[in-house]
Amino acid sequence: MNITSKQIHKNLKKIAEFRLAKNIGMYYPIGSEVPTQDIIQEALSNGKEILLPKVIGKELITIFML
Repeated sequence: MNITSKQIHKNLKKIAEFRLAKNIGMYYPIGSEVPTQDIIQEALSNGKEILLPKVIGKELITIFML
């Protein structure tokens, strides 16, 4: 987990809505985007459902639930 990802993860844990949420909308990083895999893994371990968009080109195709 890089420093930016660690800080985002730390900040998310402080937000009551995030801690209490059952479903979380996230993205899976591509290229130089901030890594979210550790945040996703911890949320799944805590029983949350993760919603990930599937985008082709500039078009949102669907949402996947993990």
